[in-house]
Amino acid sequence: MTTSGIDRMDRNIYVRYVLKILVETYLINQAQLAYRIGVQPKYLREFTNGSRNIGNKRLDDIEEIISELYRPILEEELPSTPEELSNLLEIIRPSNI
Repeated sequence: MTTSGIDRMDRNIYVRYVLKILVETYLINQAQLAYRIGVQPKYLREFTNGSRNIGNKRLDDIEEIISELYRPILEEELPSTPEELSNLLEIIRPSNI
């Protein structure tokens, strides 16, 4: 799961969406994930709830850990082609962007 080829704001939206799937559907421990990524739980919570956007390097870190830990789960949940990713972003992107 890498979105390094898309705009940073869209990456924020998409990675936030993935985290919400993991937290809400699969009940992952967000605090433990934050520590694994190397950030405080509050930082990741703020990102996940939409009150914080983050830079490409941190997005890379999050995507790498998520992919490493949850790839089998996410293969069923997420788009597998760039076109599917683009369509999903159109759906989940806030209307004010």
